[in-house]
Amino acid sequence: MEIIFIRHDIAEEGHADLPDRERRLTQEGQERSQAAAAKLAEHLKQATKEQKPHIWSSPALRAQETAQPLADVLKLSGTQLQEFIYTGEFEKLTVALEELPQATETLLVVGHEPTLSNWIHKLTGETVKMKKGAMASVTLTKQEGQAIAGIYQGKI
Repeated sequence: MEIIFIRHDIAEEGHADLPDRERRLTQEGQERSQAAAAKLAEHLKQATKEQKPHIWSSPALRAQETAQPLADVLKLSGTQLQEFIYTGEFEKLTVALEELPQATETLLVVGHEPTLSNWIHKLTGETVKMKKGAMASVTLTKQEGQAIAGIYQGKI
């Protein structure tokens, strides 16, 4: 299975009157998310996947706003919000990965830093810096009964 980790795009600055989860994408962040969605659609088309990908997002508004153009362009029925993406709980990620159907070919995970970089490192051993709007591909390589691991394929 390919996991594409996607960092939310440019968001408004946080301040005392704005809870972190409610920060929205800026106009530039929205435009960049639209362009990234088209780029990702092309990547997936070239990969000739038979199934539509699953998409998981942090419940933070800026991540949802980054995920929505992806869902629209890829004609997905929706985004599944996962609290563990916001909180960065790797163990819950691995449990959720185990629960995906065996036939799942692609999973899009929209989240935050430093969580995404940490997860890529835990899965692959690679050190990757995820700038705003960055997309990075990891192919999971797991044999029955082994811990989840992967191979870093690079940025998209």
